Amino acid sequence: MLRPLFAGATEAVRAALTSYIPIALIVLMAWATAGSDTGVVTDALRGGVWIWLGVHHITFSLALPPSGLPGSLSFIPLGALLFPIIVFRGALRRLRSELKGTQFRQSVLSLGISYLLILIVLSLTSGNFSITPRWYVAPISVVALLGIASLSQSQQLDKNNSYFYQVLRILLIVVGILLGISLLFFSVSLALHFSVLSNLITVLQPGIFGGILLLILVIATIPNMAISSLAYLLGPGFAIGSGTLVNPAVHRIGEIPAFPLLAAIPTNTNKFLFIGVFLGIGAGFTIALLMEKTERADDLLALPIVIVISALFLAAINFLSNGTLLGERLSVVGPSLWIFPLVYLLEAGIGAGIFLGIKKLRSNTDESN
Repeated sequence: MLRPLFAGATEAVRAALTSYIPIALIVLMAWATAGSDTGVVTDALRGGVWIWLGVHHITFSLALPPSGLPGSLSFIPLGALLFPIIVFRGALRRLRSELKGTQFRQSVLSLGISYLLILIVLSLTSGNFSITPRWYVAPISVVALLGIASLSQSQQLDKNNSYFYQVLRILLIVVGILLGISLLFFSVSLALHFSVLSNLITVLQPGIFGGILLLILVIATIPNMAISSLAYLLGPGFAIGSGTLVNPAVHRIGEIPAFPLLAAIPTNTNKFLFIGVFLGIGAGFTIALLMEKTERADDLLALPIVIVISALFLAAINFLSNGTLLGERLSVVGPSLWIFPLVYLLEAGIGAGIFLGIKKLRSNTDESN
């Protein structure tokens, strides 16, 4: 009885250390080379803990200096989630090789609870008067990350849940194509604004180890940029601060933060880019086409349900990529939490309707012949 519980708790500690130590080392080296006269090692270690918590998508409440105005930090790089998922996959693989059946399930439960306790304890003990990690986000984070890691490792998913596997595969294909195209668009825009990118990096002057941290941050934030680019192409656009909006028809924006990837933001409107709405229409058409190859191709409700699920899937990713960055001026960063998925749902519905219309037309033509 104690063996699976002990195995799970051990893997939780191992997973936490595996993910924290590299972060702590980079932060300590950046602190050591920064040449600060007032900072101490404990500040650097606390900063490493905050970064580690942020990697798990733990958000923060802030008291902004000098007046202590309330703020928050919930805009967190989406790509950072890959790190704990990989760590959890390794832990699950080791547990699966040691334990079977009920004991394995007990060890996974122990892993999740132990890791959750580590997150909560560090959230509660690492805060200070200006930065407070929101410990109550930890349960959602652990359940989601452990669930994704477990799902991605399941070898029996296609055999035991064939329709679920088919739908999941369709969603991954369609969302992957959408994000791939939007990432390509983002890359082209970044290349076209290379001079702005160069100026932003020059202003930051991060140094060697600070540059390493900045590079990691930039890479981890690329998925956030892909989501914003997709929202831009589909039409709703995105915000970089309260009262701002950037889409093909509107360019209402103030000063942007000195972050390299933001150099890709278009400098003016371009209504020709509303052609991107065909991406949403194409997504719905593709979903309908792929659904024809599933076991529920003749189910009239199956296609609309999958379209709605795909919109909810995008909404969930958008929620994770969205947030607040420090103060009131950057209280909204990213696409709208409801307009973006709603517009996608409308466009995808049109695409699915076009496919069904073509299918019906072909059926009537075959019957007449």
